[in-house]
Amino acid sequence: MIVILFLIPVILMLAVSFYRFEPGRFYIPEFTFENYTRFLLDPFYTVIIFNTLKMAAIVTFLCLILGYPVAYLMSQTTKIRVFL
Repeated sequence: MIVILFLIPVILMLAVSFYRFEPGRFYIPEFTFENYTRFLLDPFYTVIIFNTLKMAAIVTFLCLILGYPVAYLMSQTTKIRVFL
C-alpha cells in the first residue's frame, strides 16, 4: 500500500516532465524532450547540478572518514552499552 502511494506521484511527475511548458499557462500535454534538453544544456542548471554533485561527494567522504573509526571501535568493544 505504501509503495503504491509513493509510486503514483513519482509516475505522474515523470509523465508531466515530458509535457510542454508555456509561461502563463499550465503544462500542455504534448510529448517533448525540451524540458530535459534545457535542464542538461542550460549553463544555469549545469552549475546547479555540478554544485549538488560536489556537495554530495564531500558529504559522502566526510561520513566515511568519521563513520569508519566509530564503526571499528564499536565492533571491537565488548560492552555495546557504552555507545548507546
